[in-house]
Amino acid sequence: MPINRTSGMIWLFTSFLFIAMSILYLGNSPYYIGVGVSGVTLSQTLIWKDWKDAKFGTIPNVIFGLFLFLSI
Repeated sequence: MPINRTSGMIWLFTSFLFIAMSILYLGNSPYYIGVGVSGVTLSQTLIWKDWKDAKFGTIPNVIFGLFLFLSI
């Protein structure tokens, strides 16, 4: 199912949040938790919007969410 340009840009921004989270984590910055929670929240919101096609994206979100929760 095709997605519109706006949704595609939000998906791209979400991927940048996950990349930024990884870089911040590797750099021992405490800000990775906030960036990661933002990424997971935004990603899951987009998944709920297109649940039929994107439901399996919930699995990595749960993994990232557990990682963030356990790192607090």
